[in-house]
Formats: sequence, C-alpha cells, structure tokens
Amino acid sequence: MSRHRPCVRRSITETARPAARPAPPDPRRELPGPAPPPIYPAPPPAYPAPPPAYPAPPPAYPSPPPAYPSPPPQYPRDEAAPPVPTHPRETPVPSPRFHPRPPPDEVAAQHRDRMIHLIALNTPYDGNMRGMRGADLQCYREARMAGFTTTFRAMLSNNVQDMLRIVHAADWDTPVVNIRGEHLFASWRAVLNDGQRSTRPLYSFDRRDVMNDDHWPNKRIWHGSKSGGIRAGDYCDGWRSNYAALSAMAGDLRIPGGLISQAQPVSCDQKLIVLCVENMSKYHGDRILKKKRMDALVW
Repeated sequence: MSRHRPCVRRSITETARPAARPAPPDPRRELPGPAPPPIYPAPPPAYPAPPPAYPAPPPAYPSPPPAYPSPPPQYPRDEAAPPVPTHPRETPVPSPRFHPRPPPDEVAAQHRDRMIHLIALNTPYDGNMRGMRGADLQCYREARMAGFTTTFRAMLSNNVQDMLRIVHAADWDTPVVNIRGEHLFASWRAVLNDGQRSTRPLYSFDRRDVMNDDHWPNKRIWHGSKSGGIRAGDYCDGWRSNYAALSAMAGDLRIPGGLISQAQPVSCDQKLIVLCVENMSKYHGDRILKKKRMDALVW
C-alpha cells in the first residue's frame, strides 16, 4: 500500500505595496523667507550700574616748593642792546675724493718708514771684496749690528747685475736718507741719474762722517757703473781682485752732484769707500708681508 503525503494548499496572501514617498524638497529651489519674530524679547536690565562707592580722595601731600630755587642769570641781558643777528648755517663742503700726490718731502713726513737708507761700511776696501756675495754679506752684518732689521746690499755693479736692480722697483721713487734719517737724494732714480745731492753728511754704520773722518783718506766710492746704474764693464774681476793692473769705475764725493757723475776708472789696489743701500723700505716690506699673510689665510 503506497503512502501519499497529503497535499496542503497554501494560500498566497498578496500584501498591498505602500505608496511612493514624496521627493524631499530641493533646498536650492526654496527662497529664504523673513526671519520670524523672537518669541521671548530680552528683558530690561534689573540692576543698573551703581555710582562709584569710593571717589578718588584729594592728594594728602601736595608737592613742596623747590628747596633750591634757580639762581638768577650771571650775565643779565641788556634789553637796550640790539639783537645779535643770526646767520644761516653754512652747508659743509665735502672733502675732495681724490687727493693730489704730495711731493717726496711730505711723503717722508707722512710715512716715516717710507725711505731707503744709504750708509757706508765701517772700513774702506780695495777691489777684493770676495765677490758680490762677500760685499753683500758685510753690508748685512754691519746693518744688523747697527740695529736695522731690513736687508742692505752693496751698491755695486758686476757682470750679472746692474746697480739699478739692487733696490726693489716699488722703491725707485722713494727718498734716500742717511743713517740719521736726513735727506740725501730725492729718490733712488736720482742717485743713479746724477741727481742733486744734499749737503747732509754721509755716515757709516758706526755713525762716522766719511767726508770728514781720516779713517777714509780717499773720498771716492766704488760702484762699477755708468750713468743710470748700468754696469760699466770694469769691476776688479767681479770684485775679487786687488791687482793694480785691473780697474773699476769709482765716483768722487768731493764733486758736488750725483754719486755716479764724472766716474773714472781707479786701480783695484786702492782702498775706497763702499756704500750699502736698503733693497726695500720698511714701508713696502711690511705691506708685502701683510699681503702674503692675507693670501695664506684665504687659501
């Protein structure tokens, strides 16, 4: 016998679909209306501000009169005197931007180190000075013993050096002075180009006047140069010989004028004056050293 499940018929109940909701109003399309009046107006103040309870009292201690009244003017003004006229202030004139170059004498006064010294060795020498190196070394030694810190060289020409090149080019126009700072020549160029020599004495390193001291019987100086400081060709075999057959150019201090003017050859066995000159003034030497220090700091 077959079993059959009873068939149950389900009734499908249809539910009603709710009506569609209205679309929300678009705020962009609504126009703002007038603001409604306030429901509760603000009440008047219940307690007005009271008057100040404590007014400011009068000052208890008034300021006393001055203890020391100002004295009357020492010089009373005379009312009958006419008034002093007042002049308008003068507009200050600025100083010129570029100053003219002062003459050499004023330069020496402004820069006491801007000068080169011309000094004689303490002993006369013949033509054998052990070469230019020996003469330069003797100038260096005696300058140090005299208290100079700058470099001195012998004022001589030889086969490889003109006397012009002994002094640094920056000091070719620097005044030349003696050991006491007295003016001798207007510049180093004047020494070599027969410039006028002053009447001031020429001293040695031990401060003796070579023109009036018997230690130098011959008043001529060795230099071995022609006018302009150019080597002359005769210089005692490079200042290494005192042989009488050789000669070198020498100038005479007794002749007024320059040291190179009227130079004549003198035999190398004669003992003459030897001059030493600073190869650079202290003024320019300090400037060059300062520039080198600054360049070293930069690098």
